[in-house]
Amino acid sequence: MNIRSFSQNPQFYGRRRGRKLSKSGQLSIKEGKDFFINVENISNIFNFQKYIVLEIGFGDGENLINSAKANPNFLYIGADPFLNTTAKCLSKILQYNIKNIVIWPDDIRKILKFFPNNSISEIKLLFPDPWPKKKT
Repeated sequence: MNIRSFSQNPQFYGRRRGRKLSKSGQLSIKEGKDFFINVENISNIFNFQKYIVLEIGFGDGENLINSAKANPNFLYIGADPFLNTTAKCLSKILQYNIKNIVIWPDDIRKILKFFPNNSISEIKLLFPDPWPKKKT
C-alpha cells in the first residue's frame, strides 16, 4: 500500500488545542517558527539529509528530542496537530539548540503528497488516536 493513499480523504478526529497556551508556550511557538514546515520550504528539507525519520504523534517531544540528540546526522520530521504539546516540544528544541528537527503542526496527511518518493527512511507512529470519540 502506498503511503500517499492515506491522504486522499483525511478526517481528523483528535484535539488540536487544549487549555490556553501559557506565556512560555506562546513564546515557544513564536520563537520556534523557523522549525515549522510549510509548503514553500518542504522541498529544501529533502535536499540535505540522507536518512530522514518521520515521527507522527510526537506529543511533548521526549522521543523526538532524544532521538535527534543521539543521531545528529539524521533529519527528524515531527508531526503532531496538538498545539499545546507542540509548544512544549519547541521549548525543548530551543533549550537544547537542536538543529536536525523540523515540525509539521498539523495532520501529516495534508503534506504527504509533497514528499518525494522513497524520501522517508523510517516512520515512527507513537500513540495514535485515529477514531472518533463520543463527547461525555
